[in-house]
Amino acid sequence: QAMCNLFGIDKIPSGLLKYGINNTKNPSLVYVGTGEQLMALLRTNEAIRKDKHIVSVVEPNSFIVDCMCLREGRVTQKTWHMDLKNHYVLYTKRDYWVMATVQLRTQFDKDQKRFTEAPQKLACNLKDGGGGGDDDEGEFIPRPINLEWV
Repeated sequence: QAMCNLFGIDKIPSGLLKYGINNTKNPSLVYVGTGEQLMALLRTNEAIRKDKHIVSVVEPNSFIVDCMCLREGRVTQKTWHMDLKNHYVLYTKRDYWVMATVQLRTQFDKDQKRFTEAPQKLACNLKDGGGGGDDDEGEFIPRPINLEWV
């Protein structure tokens, strides 16, 4: 109906409109948490930084990623910023550009299909070891860490 109204016609001629749908499965891991939790994870977990092609962590609330354009074979960088109190999803975006990205959890839930597997909590630097109940986010243990200041 919207197309008819847009072009001022009563009926769309048969075979005029064609469209395609592409469903893909993203094999990359997804991390969910507050900006503060995700920044602590990136700060302390080199394996995740390497997997997500995160070049550096910019304190207190940002990180820089390599963005790869597979079609053109070029790489550029992008900086992502987070509000430390909001809930985010850190995932690898795979379309024209392949890059780690963060998105507000509410927006991610609207835009993306729901997770097909139950989320697992990471037992990284949490007093209760992670893995508690659904609404148990744990409490971070303060500990000295080595940071690379850029």
